[in-house]
Amino acid sequence: MSVIIGGLELRTIPAGAHVIVDGHPLGVTEGRREPGVQSDLFQRPEIREGPHTLVVRLDGYKEYVKHFEVKPGEMTRINVVLRKDFRPDIRLTTAASKIEGELVSSEGPNYIVRTSPGVERTVPKNIVISIESIGANGDGKGK
Repeated sequence: MSVIIGGLELRTIPAGAHVIVDGHPLGVTEGRREPGVQSDLFQRPEIREGPHTLVVRLDGYKEYVKHFEVKPGEMTRINVVLRKDFRPDIRLTTAASKIEGELVSSEGPNYIVRTSPGVERTVPKNIVISIESIGANGDGKGK
């Protein structure tokens, strides 16, 4: 009995992502690892025909899972755009409130804190009473 094979062609945004098919690591996408920049073409020409599960992982990004089908003698093309994983890492305390989020910048007279995906808040340094590093679960113990 002969095994009929096809293949997988994959690009990720950003590069540097680990590619896993059916639980087997296939490698890492190459290229400039910058937000919004597509990876070089990742190719694996010898994958059995039939249904498969693709998992793409990169630290700091949400895991991507996709079910795909490989047809005999064909390359299945998949483009993956990874989404940033929101991980609060700082808590700023002012007289009025506590602000938790990801520290974007501490340059100049302000802190810039991402308080949720796509939302940034500017906090003047002169009103901050304390700064605390927090873990992903908000326990105040760091990462």
